[in-house]
Amino acid sequence: MGRHAVLITAHSQPKTLILLLKALDDIDIDIYLHWNNELTEDLKAELLASLSFSKLVFMPRHKLYWGSPEMIDVHYDFYKMTSNKGYQFVHLITGQCYPIHSNKVMKKFFDENQETIFIQVAQVKKLKWYLYSRFAYKQVFNKARNSKLLKKTFFTLLILINDLRQKLLGVDFVKSRIKGELKFGFAWYSLPNNVLEYIIKKEEWIKYCFKDSFGPEEAYMQTLLWNSDYRTRIAVNPRNGRFFSLRYVSFEGRKFGSGHPKNIQIQDLDEMFKSGCFFARKVDAEHDLDVIEKIKQFREREDVGKE
Repeated sequence: MGRHAVLITAHSQPKTLILLLKALDDIDIDIYLHWNNELTEDLKAELLASLSFSKLVFMPRHKLYWGSPEMIDVHYDFYKMTSNKGYQFVHLITGQCYPIHSNKVMKKFFDENQETIFIQVAQVKKLKWYLYSRFAYKQVFNKARNSKLLKKTFFTLLILINDLRQKLLGVDFVKSRIKGELKFGFAWYSLPNNVLEYIIKKEEWIKYCFKDSFGPEEAYMQTLLWNSDYRTRIAVNPRNGRFFSLRYVSFEGRKFGSGHPKNIQIQDLDEMFKSGCFFARKVDAEHDLDVIEKIKQFREREDVGKE
């Protein structure tokens, strides 16, 4: 079976992260961790102690904030660190994800789909202003969006004024920089290793196109692959005909792009197990440990052939 590299980006919930590491622990799976906050020696030791088989690599730290373009730097550090290590696939997840299927089942699946790119790809229409404007205009309030001291409605108004001003001036970075179709989707996906060389070659172009955007990790890879020959290798979900990332994500009563992922609940599990997905987001060991335990039991039954 092929080897895998998993990038985990996390900033909180070490208990949930440790359970994730234990679930992924496998001789064929190496884990690359970007911890956004200061990593204490005690936490580092606890993380290392949670693993018996996987290698854990601590990534160079970039100080990230919600929606910051610097997330691209973290991703590219990962691509460069893994491209020549002989991995079959690289996977991007967060510290609040959890594998749905056993490592044995997961590795077998990717062995059978070695050339397939698993990424969600959706169209960004100009009519969807709240999405298109994130990439078409210079987002000058990115850091301020993270402030808890200032009213959200106040910044929403400032962002709208900033976008409208640029629109009236004829600014459109999608047209002037990307010069192709802007695509959008989850920031979590699985890529065959043989795609990484192309991705690394396009680093300068990616950073130029998305340097002034908000949340570029939800668009740069989709846009790059869609406007290339790799488009034909993107997986399609046979259940609904949509491009498929293998991630099960449930949103708070709203569609992707306008809401936030909610924590997986017990009542979501039947649908999740039947979804064909391999990673669930989000889980929370502090408040919903029973959900993680149910998934863990499902994975254990798979390992002994009872699922």
